[in-house]
Amino acid sequence: MTAAIVSGDAIFGKMLSIELSQRGVEAAVCSDFQIAAEKKPSVIFLDARACKRSPKAPDGCDIVIFGWGDDISALGEDVYDYPVYERPFVICDMLDATVGRPTLAADGPKREKSASDGLRLHASSHSATYRGEKIALSKKEFALLQLLIEKKGGAVSRGEAAEKIFGGESSNVVDVYVKYLRQKIDERFDVKIISSVRGIGYAIK
Repeated sequence: MTAAIVSGDAIFGKMLSIELSQRGVEAAVCSDFQIAAEKKPSVIFLDARACKRSPKAPDGCDIVIFGWGDDISALGEDVYDYPVYERPFVICDMLDATVGRPTLAADGPKREKSASDGLRLHASSHSATYRGEKIALSKKEFALLQLLIEKKGGAVSRGEAAEKIFGGESSNVVDVYVKYLRQKIDERFDVKIISSVRGIGYAIK
């Protein structure tokens, strides 16, 4: 199985290709849909922002659409002919549903289910749930949690979070908001979801 990824976000595209490789899928990151289609992959993962209208799937190829709500809506109703994932979402959940779970050696370790698998963000209402229970979040808390989920498996530096969410304020404010999130999620549900990455920042594993 092969895949092509069309995304304007280079970091997200790289993360997606790594996740695909863990599932035994050879993936290429492409600059636009036409280039992706010419590679004749089994599936194209297409960022809604990278196209102006609902795409037409090439013969023998599936399409999976992802992106922000407004970008998806702009493609018209035909976009829902394909699987659609509105950001933010858990990459593993999307890939488990579209290409299958990671392939592991018969004598290799089994992948343990992560505590973060129960965490869901709802972009339309700027809210979150954990295992079905609602979590009250401020706008800044939601934005920080969303950034951590988008980088799931990788670290978010304090500087990046401060710049993207707090307008370049001191990185100390990031530590304060991580503390808020841990109180509302980790402590409330007795789990460890948000980890500290020494010398860098924070991550959701």
